[in-house]
Amino acid sequence: MTTPPILWTPSPERIARSNISAFIKQANRQYQAAIKDSDSLYAWSVREPEKFWTLVWDFCGVLAEKRGDRVLVDADKMPGALWFPEAKLNFAENLLRRRDAADALVFWGEDQVKRRMSYGEVYDAVSRTAQAMTAAGVKEGDRIAAFMPNMPETIIFMLAASSLGAIWSSCLMKALMLERAMRSGEGVQRTGGTGAFMTLRGSRALIYAPSGRIWGNRMTSRIDGLSVNSMIRRSMPMPSPAVGGSPYSRARM
Repeated sequence: MTTPPILWTPSPERIARSNISAFIKQANRQYQAAIKDSDSLYAWSVREPEKFWTLVWDFCGVLAEKRGDRVLVDADKMPGALWFPEAKLNFAENLLRRRDAADALVFWGEDQVKRRMSYGEVYDAVSRTAQAMTAAGVKEGDRIAAFMPNMPETIIFMLAASSLGAIWSSCLMKALMLERAMRSGEGVQRTGGTGAFMTLRGSRALIYAPSGRIWGNRMTSRIDGLSVNSMIRRSMPMPSPAVGGSPYSRARM
């Protein structure tokens, strides 16, 4: 079996300017690690995992309320090892630190819409969505289950939920199962002409399914008896139709 040719190799100048080269320099300076290339970096990360991941935290500038003194607990357990067990941080805060015009999301929906969203646009959309969720009563510890495909809105909803301390879950296949259930009328409670809603028993939960061509405009949503379709449309317009006049039009995070 012949070895396939290498399609592309970066120039020495590009390698020198790369983030991984800067990371290697910092590791050698801070820990005298004697790392020369990516292979020796990998070997060092396996040999010294606590040093490696502490440096990753520092190098990437992770934002956190606290990191704690312990990096790795029960390293010999798999599963069971704990990384930074004392750390307290917000995932959304770290991903939303940029607000410039550079591309944050580049979306190509198979044979459908193509879209680009800048860091600033994503930040504003997350802010509006988080405010809409708050207005609907979502709070820290609530569970949000979304029936959504792989699209920018799914990422934005995840970040909005995370920014509030809510627990996020999303699955496309479950949405297809729900659509079949709606067609048969099993396990779904229908609402006036626009679709269906579901509620999770136990702790309060928001379940959202986007309307549009993918879903045939058959789904609506409900949180503790309160429809949230209008909240979603106000907070973040879908590609078609665009909805204006939102009370959540100004970003506040």
